[in-house]
Amino acid sequence: MKEIIALALAFTGLTAGSLTDLRTREVPDWINYGLMLTGIGLAILATVIYKDAMFLFKSLLGLGFFFVLGSILFYTGQWGGGDTKMLMGIGAIIGLTIPWPIPETLEEVPFMLLFLVATLLCGAIYGILWTIYLAIKKRGDFLMEAKKNLSNPTSKKIKYACLAIMILFFIGFLLTDDFYTKMSLLFLAIAIPLMFYLSLFVKTTEKVCMIKKISPDKLTEGEWIEEEIMENKDLIFKKGKVLSEKDIEKINEISQKYYIKAKRKYLGMWISRRFHVSELKEGDLLQEKSLIIEIKNKKLSKEDVKRLHELGSYKFSSTKIQRNNLFKSVREFDEYDIKKGDTLLENLYFGEYISGPKDLGISKEKIEKLIDYMKQGKIKKVTIKEGIPFVPSFLLAFILTLVIVNI
Repeated sequence: MKEIIALALAFTGLTAGSLTDLRTREVPDWINYGLMLTGIGLAILATVIYKDAMFLFKSLLGLGFFFVLGSILFYTGQWGGGDTKMLMGIGAIIGLTIPWPIPETLEEVPFMLLFLVATLLCGAIYGILWTIYLAIKKRGDFLMEAKKNLSNPTSKKIKYACLAIMILFFIGFLLTDDFYTKMSLLFLAIAIPLMFYLSLFVKTTEKVCMIKKISPDKLTEGEWIEEEIMENKDLIFKKGKVLSEKDIEKINEISQKYYIKAKRKYLGMWISRRFHVSELKEGDLLQEKSLIIEIKNKKLSKEDVKRLHELGSYKFSSTKIQRNNLFKSVREFDEYDIKKGDTLLENLYFGEYISGPKDLGISKEKIEKLIDYMKQGKIKKVTIKEGIPFVPSFLLAFILTLVIVNI
């Protein structure tokens, strides 16, 4: 009876979440937290009635498992926090059983493990189809941007490299007699150029179809900010600047005000490194003076950390640099590791950081700050990245799992 109630509640939650995700690109917390609390509540009730703690253990295990999995996908930018919470709710409702010994037939595999496999499969197919739908919807802009990306010098180099590797694998396919080796080489010959064009397709779709500007009062918590937002920013160097020793000295001079050498205890050992003031913690040992604390070797108190964190919003913008070595490398600006001859690929600013791509979702406090700036006329629009509504793929995976279980 409990299993039927759990499945019905999970299906209802997924249906409601799918509809709101498609309509507003977010899932209300009351649905997600409602599923989690209901799942744990049902497990406690079943534990009391049947005098078996495994009901509660399975529910907590399902919640914890999807918390870890969802967090990995969230922090790698694959999906939003709402998707993770939804899976946690389903995990708490259905519960997770660790199969032992290893199942020999499909019937012996726990429902949640089948659901996980179905989710990964449906998610991949759903993501590709949704991306194709977006590309078709804005096909004119998409084709224009795709041509631009293909004619990019870097893309041309990668394209020719893929072509050369494909030819080598194809030659290997023709010269090899072993069937399995031939099939492997043929697969690689097809897969490498396919992966190049697929990555280019996704990159183009993201830029054309998923990046848009909205006013700060339209932002919702967890929204992905695509461009860095800074206040009171000063232009340090313009795009295209090749850094000299003097330029590096200027950057280091600014860094010294907000980046401090300190010691921190790791596993009982004091390790020394440079920290941005926003990273400092209570108990850290300062090794040099700061704008606020002019005492060396001072162990930071809670009050010291609070005062230092007030300076923490002042940072360099996340600028890309190009370094000419054996192979030209492009990476994000790192004030600790810049060298003479590095070229700035974007303007370099220093100022009060509000939000940006590294935040993995904007907070309510920062939204309020941006709305305040909008009212003051300091900002009009914010660039965001609109994610794919993934919850419907969870619903499809759930239905597919139900069908497999009942076949």
